[in-house]
Amino acid sequence: MIKLRLPGRYLYLIIVTAIVLSLLSYLGFIQQLAQLLELNFYIVIAAIMLIPLTTLIHIPVRRIQVVHAIPQTQVVGLIVPKRSLYRGYTLIAVNLGGAVLPVSYSIVLYLIFPIPLTTLLIILLITTTVSFLLSRPITGFGIGLPIFSVPVVTALTTHYLIDEYVITTAYIAGTIGVMLGADGLRAKDIKQLGSSFVSIGGAGILDSIVLTGFISVILVSLL
Repeated sequence: MIKLRLPGRYLYLIIVTAIVLSLLSYLGFIQQLAQLLELNFYIVIAAIMLIPLTTLIHIPVRRIQVVHAIPQTQVVGLIVPKRSLYRGYTLIAVNLGGAVLPVSYSIVLYLIFPIPLTTLLIILLITTTVSFLLSRPITGFGIGLPIFSVPVVTALTTHYLIDEYVITTAYIAGTIGVMLGADGLRAKDIKQLGSSFVSIGGAGILDSIVLTGFISVILVSLL
């Protein structure tokens, strides 16, 4: 069952994102990106706009049981030593705009462009490792990751290891690398988040999966 969540801040982000992307298109950035990716302009802008438009759609995957230790409470200046356990469930979902679409785009790009598989796997291994090492579970928030760290590594690695289809390779490696390293390999940390609902790519257009792909493309194009 697909769930649609409508928090006000996400709706605000969608509106702002639509305005920003419209300005980028007017200034010619989208056209340049389409040219770099060797794709039709309208295909690129439609694919990008589809991400914020589907940010609110969460696809439930599974429900896991979690056990949390209830923090010690202070009563009249004294700490009560006894700790009790809270047993509940965490619903794990995948965000359509923040995870499913970026990964789908990566797969399609790989099928379109003849990128050397061995080189791509090496870059992907590096990106995944960096994503895992730098990511941390943050209680009540999710998996945190310094936003510019992985794109910089992805851009540099791609620039030095591959000669053709650099832009496409950077996007694929950045997107899939974060998905595997910061989400896949961190699956065991979900129980530490203390949340009843966890969505992979849940921040939508501002999620690390989406941002890493786009920032990696921008950085590698500047090298």
